[in-house]
Amino acid sequence: MKKLLFLALVALVSCTSNEAAKQQLIGNWQYNKDAMVQAVKEREAVSDQEILNVQQFADMYSRDVFVFQEDGQLLLNAAAGSPLSGTWELNADGSELTINLGAKGKPSKILSISGNKLVLEPIAKEGRLNFPRIFKRVE
Repeated sequence: MKKLLFLALVALVSCTSNEAAKQQLIGNWQYNKDAMVQAVKEREAVSDQEILNVQQFADMYSRDVFVFQEDGQLLLNAAAGSPLSGTWELNADGSELTINLGAKGKPSKILSISGNKLVLEPIAKEGRLNFPRIFKRVE
């Protein structure tokens, strides 16, 4: 009986965490170029090339707006092209976010989420630029 009660409590906490993260995520987000570059510069043993890669990434995508909708739909308003439609999903405890735009996305760990700031870090490091994606909420 104690084991069943414990499992029910764990499930309740997980659902609560997921729902809280979901509610904070809904809305419009944009890459925060300055914060991303600063975060990379503050890492130990970072090369000039890594900093340049992040600056170029941020320059290309900093005007794009990610619109996270309550039903799991995602709209990416790309400044340099046509809008893209996709989906987003959180894992059970709200600690990972997967963005699917045209293909099955890879999950990112949610390092922090608040009213105006979202910080994601790729989990699968191979073949990807390994730096935190920092977003700011926009209207």
